[in-house]
Amino acid sequence: MICETRAATVPRCPRTTHRRMHSSVRGGVVGLLVAVVLAGAVCAATFEGGDGTPADPYRIATAGQLIAVGSDPNLLDKHFVLTADIDLTGFTFEKPLIAPDGTPFTGTLDAAGHRIANLVARVPVEADSAGAANGHLGLVGKLGPGGQIKNLAIQNATITGAIDSSDDKKIYGNTLFQWIRASIIIMAAVVLARAIYWGIGKTVKRMAAKTRTRLDDILIDMIEEPVLLAIVVFGIWYGLHTLTLSKGVATFVDKVLYIVMSLNIAWLITRVFDALVEEYLVPFAKKTESDLDDHLIPVIRKGINISVWTIAIIMAMDNAGYDVFSILAGLGIGGLAFALAAQETVGNFFGAIAIFTDKPFKVGDRIQVRGHDGVVTAVGLRSTKIRTRYEGRIVTMPNSLVATADIVNVDTEYGRQMFAVYRLTPDMDDRRITLAMDILRRIAEEDPDTQDKVVTGFFAITEYSRDIMLLYWIKPDASNLKTRTRINLEIVRRFKEHDIELVKARPVHTKIDKVELV
Repeated sequence: MICETRAATVPRCPRTTHRRMHSSVRGGVVGLLVAVVLAGAVCAATFEGGDGTPADPYRIATAGQLIAVGSDPNLLDKHFVLTADIDLTGFTFEKPLIAPDGTPFTGTLDAAGHRIANLVARVPVEADSAGAANGHLGLVGKLGPGGQIKNLAIQNATITGAIDSSDDKKIYGNTLFQWIRASIIIMAAVVLARAIYWGIGKTVKRMAAKTRTRLDDILIDMIEEPVLLAIVVFGIWYGLHTLTLSKGVATFVDKVLYIVMSLNIAWLITRVFDALVEEYLVPFAKKTESDLDDHLIPVIRKGINISVWTIAIIMAMDNAGYDVFSILAGLGIGGLAFALAAQETVGNFFGAIAIFTDKPFKVGDRIQVRGHDGVVTAVGLRSTKIRTRYEGRIVTMPNSLVATADIVNVDTEYGRQMFAVYRLTPDMDDRRITLAMDILRRIAEEDPDTQDKVVTGFFAITEYSRDIMLLYWIKPDASNLKTRTRINLEIVRRFKEHDIELVKARPVHTKIDKVELV
């Protein structure tokens, strides 16, 4: 039996025996057979016993015998069994113990419940593949088909690589070349962004200016800056990822990219939306007669912008790792409290929207609402102002009340109907009564501010009078008072001219509540 050795490498007994046979026997089949027989004899003496077959594996009881397994490639297909615990104290290995040169181990090593303790393996990082066993360290370099390590316990093993001499030349874990490469990528992104900016200004904008519509000019101008910012940000992100970054730093860089890109998209959307509103909606609102849309457009514009930025910030916070659901729950509770506190204000705001969309009236219309009769002077986000018709006072009414009230738009009427009764004296005969009705009809029809439809009639006979009536309509844009005054004066003149008298016992109109002034 070969005694245990304390060297990191052990002389390979089959090769030594082979060299001796070549020195003593010169060539031939006899020399080869002698070498094989002697090699088998020496290897058999290396282990405690066994012939390396599955039925009778080589028995290993010492550290030297374990090291001998990896010292000869001819043993890599044999079968071994541990008969005792192996202590490798004092050994430092720069290759795997078994299959150190990359040749796979296809045999079996059955530890039989024993352990290998105090394995120390170290190899320089800069060593070549031949000297470092292709970067493999530890107990076994490579397992092939059928190779098996079983029933083994390893205790107190230390496997390390030697310090890379190039670490002294690194800056924050990266070589100078890596930093230069990252800087070049970032600068290339900036240069590319500037080139695209120049190209858009020289070609795309000029082409858009030749079209008939302003839409393409607006879109190009508003999209330009966010797209260039995205190119620069992506270039910075890609350049940093070419460096060797720790997991924490790489995660931080990714989160910053997500946050910046989310905010950049929100910036792009709000820029395009504001430009379209300024170009199309604002001029349209100025052309309308109502001032309500002029008030609503800024509110809706700010509301949409705030919504877009809120969504972008929530997405950015979610990508940054914050618990967005908790934040949204807090905002929901706060929003509920705010809505309850501002319930009346919100009601007036939506009342203004209802007035704007339904358009029951416009500024300048005469309306009757909730007991008030007057002309609308202003419609705001909170209230509607009406100047009363008879008192000339300003009534401010919340939009929520106006939107839910029954509104009479007087200015939308087809015409103002006028009805009058004329009581003739009882001595009037049929001829004179007919003449009186003809006079009333002609006066109403000939007036420029009345409509074509005029009705007269003889509808009552009493012991005190003969009652005739006149029904006519005043045009919507005419003055009621002036038209009635002109017609009444003409009636008095013609009645007097034809000796038509009215009853003097009591007035024609017994009760007058209000007089139409306009």
